[in-house]
Amino acid sequence: PGAGAAGSARTGSLPMVGPVPEAADGRAGFAHVALLYRSAGDFAAAVGDFVLAGLEADVAVMVAVPAEHARLVASCLGDSAERVVFADMPALGRNPGRIIPAIQAFADCHPGKLVRYVGEPVWPSRTAAEQAEAMRHEALLNLAFGPNVQILCPYAAAGLPADVIDAAERTHPVLMRDGRLQDSLAHAGATGLAELDRALPAPPSQAGVFSYREDP
Repeated sequence: PGAGAAGSARTGSLPMVGPVPEAADGRAGFAHVALLYRSAGDFAAAVGDFVLAGLEADVAVMVAVPAEHARLVASCLGDSAERVVFADMPALGRNPGRIIPAIQAFADCHPGKLVRYVGEPVWPSRTAAEQAEAMRHEALLNLAFGPNVQILCPYAAAGLPADVIDAAERTHPVLMRDGRLQDSLAHAGATGLAELDRALPAPPSQAGVFSYREDP
C-alpha cells in the first residue's frame, strides 16, 4: 500500500511542541500525522513520545484508542497517565461523526492552550462502511481545526486493507513510517473529501425498519 505516496523525509521522529508540519493551506502549528505502525512496540514508542512531549510542555492531551492500545500508552506514561484524558474509541467512534465534536469539546475545555489528540479511528474489525465513514472524518479533520490542535492518527499498517492505508495517505498531510516523518505525496488536499464521498451499501436484509410520521 501507499505506492507513490512516500515523500521527503523530515528531520526527527514526531512533531514536538516546537516546529510542526504545516497544514496544506499553510496554517503553521496545525499538524495531522498518520502513524503507520507495524507492531505494538512501534505504536507504543511513537504515541508515547508524542504524548510525553506534550505533557512536558504543559499541553492538554486526549487519547482515543481501543482499550488494549490505551493500556500500552498508559504503561509508557507511568504516573503521567493521570494527566491524560483517555476515551474508548470503539465506543466514542462507533459513529465517526461523534469524533470531531468530542475533540472540539476537549479543546473548548482548554481555551488558549495547545491541544494534542491521538485518535485511532480504524481497526481490523471495522466494517467496510464504518471504515469509509471514518476516512471521511479524517478528511474533515483537516478543515475542522486550527493551529491550536496537533493530531496523531495511528494505523495498523500490517492489519488493515490496502485501500484504508491508501485513504490514510490521501487524508493526512504528513506520514510517519519506521520512526521517520515524510510528506504524503498522495495527500489530496481539499479534494480528498469528495473522493471519499461514496454511497453507503444497502442495509442488510435483517435490519429493522421504523416508520416516522411528522408531528402535528
